[in-house]
Amino acid sequence: MKGKSAEYQKKVGDTVYQAMIDTLNVPANDRFQNFTSRSLRLVN
Repeated sequence: MKGKSAEYQKKVGDTVYQAMIDTLNVPANDRFQNFTSRSLRLVN
């Protein structure tokens, strides 16, 4: 999430985590996320 604020990144992480709790039954307080920023590379 290159270029995004820490607040934005936290909100995305919180939203993903809540979706995992709701749909995959991930236990509360079992939060492990790793976000990696990548550059877009177009292949011809």
